Amino acid sequence: MFRSYLRLALFALGLLVGVQVPGYIGDYSKRVEAHRLESEQSLAGFRETARRFFQGDLQALVTHYQDSDDPVMRSDAQSVGYLVDRASFL
Repeated sequence: MFRSYLRLALFALGLLVGVQVPGYIGDYSKRVEAHRLESEQSLAGFRETARRFFQGDLQALVTHYQDSDDPVMRSDAQSVGYLVDRASFL
């Protein structure tokens, strides 16, 4: 008797996992893709600037911002660096 209930419980658990896991994986992949697209969109203007002045090297752009005498540019260097790191991570 106990064995049949255990089999039924394991079957129900397996069915639940089999239905839920693929949906969870699909939703997670959509979320990561949305973050990647948002990151690329945030960097679009900086990519254009890096393409025009630094042969497309975003790290050179960040370094230029960091080495600038302008405190606003130095402050923005951290934000741009974060965007570059996030885009490369995603």
